[in-house]
Amino acid sequence: MRDPFIAIDAATNLRSQARTLRQCWERARGGGTAGDGVRPLIEASWRRTERAGVDPEYPDPRQAFAPDALDDHRDASGLRDCLGALRACLSPLASESAHVMVVTDADCRILWMEGDPNVRRRAEGIVFQEGMDWTERSVGTNAIGTALAIDHAVQVFSAEHFSAKQHPWWCSAAPIHDPATGALLGVVDISGPMHTAHPHSLALVSAAARLAEQQLRAGLAAREERLRRAYLEHTVGSGRAAAGLLAADGRVLLAEGGWRAAALEVPPGGGPLLLPGGRAALAEPLAHGAGYVLWDAGPAGPLPLRLELLGRDGPRVRVGDAAPLPLRPRHAEALFILALHPEGLTSEDLTRALYGDVGKEVSTRAELSRLRKLLPGAVGARPYRLTGAVSVDVLDVERALRRGDREGALRAYHAPLLPDSAAPRVRRARRELEGALRRAAVTGGTAGLWAWLETRSGREDADALAAYVRHAGPRDPRRALAAARLRALQEA
Repeated sequence: MRDPFIAIDAATNLRSQARTLRQCWERARGGGTAGDGVRPLIEASWRRTERAGVDPEYPDPRQAFAPDALDDHRDASGLRDCLGALRACLSPLASESAHVMVVTDADCRILWMEGDPNVRRRAEGIVFQEGMDWTERSVGTNAIGTALAIDHAVQVFSAEHFSAKQHPWWCSAAPIHDPATGALLGVVDISGPMHTAHPHSLALVSAAARLAEQQLRAGLAAREERLRRAYLEHTVGSGRAAAGLLAADGRVLLAEGGWRAAALEVPPGGGPLLLPGGRAALAEPLAHGAGYVLWDAGPAGPLPLRLELLGRDGPRVRVGDAAPLPLRPRHAEALFILALHPEGLTSEDLTRALYGDVGKEVSTRAELSRLRKLLPGAVGARPYRLTGAVSVDVLDVERALRRGDREGALRAYHAPLLPDSAAPRVRRARRELEGALRRAAVTGGTAGLWAWLETRSGREDADALAAYVRHAGPRDPRRALAAARLRALQEA
C-alpha cells in the first residue's frame, strides 16, 4: 500500500501528475469534488484552509515578525542547537540540487531559509522567506503548515498546494519535537521547483528531523548532568535535608525520600509546594534559572491562602508567601464561595451556588479536581472546604463597613467582585457589597460620596452625582467635575 504521506514515487511522471492535480484542484475550486486523484489528507487540509478564509488565487501571506526581531525568535525557538545537524543532512542537497532548506518554530514562523540563491529569489515571488507565517491559515496547504497541523512528516506536490501561486513548487517537511517533553518545537523542510521533486525527499527530511532531536537530546543530557553536579555542590554539607532536584520546567531529575513524580508545578520564582505523599517542600532556584533544589519542609500543613478578587488585573490567589497566581474565573468563584462557607459544601450545594438549578455536579467535580491540582492540599473534599486559613479582599471590605470605616472600605474596593461572573452566589454577593458601600457613602457626607464616585461602580451613579452637586460647597473643585459627569450621563 502506498504511503499516504508521500506525493510521488519513482514511477511518477511529474508533468502528468501536475496536470491531473491541477484538474482536481479546479474541480474542487469550482464547487465540485476533487476526485480520486487527491489524497484524503490533502482534501482535509483544503477544507481547513477554506474554513480559514484563504483565497486560493490571491493569498495574502502574513508577516509573523519584523526582520530586526529574527535573532530573538531564533533564540527563543530552542532550535539553534540542532541547526548544525539539519545543515549537515540537508544543506548539500539544497545547494547542489536547486532546493532550499527551511526551519520554522512551533508557530510555523520561518526562522531560517538556506540553499540555492536562484530558488531563494523565486521564493520571494510567493513571499516564502524568513519572518513569514507559513501556517495553513496564512498560505493554505503546504508541507510545512500541514506537517504542523497533523504533527507528521508530509510531502506536498504541485497543485496539492491550495494556493495557485505555489503550484510550480514541491516540498517535504517533518516536525521536530522536544526530547524532554515531546512538545512540538518546529518544522524542517526542503522545497524546490516542481521539476526537481524526488520521492525520497520525505525520508531524507524525516531522518534530518530525527538527527536534530538526537542532538537536542544529547544537549539536554549534558545540561542535566551539569545541574546534578550543581545540586551536589549546593546540598552536600549544607546541614539541610534536600528533597530533590527539578529542571527549570518542573521535571523531576532527582527525588530523595521515596516520593515519585514525573514533574511538579513550581510557583514562579520558586517557593513552597507539596510533594506526592504529603510532605511540604521549598523550591529554591539554582543559578541562571537552570533548575530548582527542593528542600524538605517537614510534614505538610495547609498553607494560608489570600484571595484577591477585587483587583483590576483579574482574580489571583497567594499561597503562603509565594507570588500570586492568576485564577481561572470558575476557580475564583469556587474559592470565594468556599471562603464564605468554612464548614464546607456538598457537591450539590456548590454546584447550585456556581451554576444555579441548571448545573451538573460532574462539571463541579471536574473544576474542583483541577483546582486541587493547582493548589495542592488547600481544598478538601466530602465536603468541599478550604483546609487552611484564608483571607479575602472582599471580606476585608465588609469588615471595614461593619467597623464603620467607610473611607477604608471604599479605598479597599478597587473594582467590583468578579464583574463578569454569572454564578448565582457571586452575583448576590456582588449586589450586596455594592449596595452596602453605596449606602455607607451616601450617609458619609461629601467625603464618602466622592470616594464612592471614584469607584468603578460609582462613576455612573447619577443619583450619587446629583447628591454630591447638592451638598458640596461652592468652593469644592470637585463639584464642577461631578456636575459635568452628571450632565454627560443625562445627555447620553
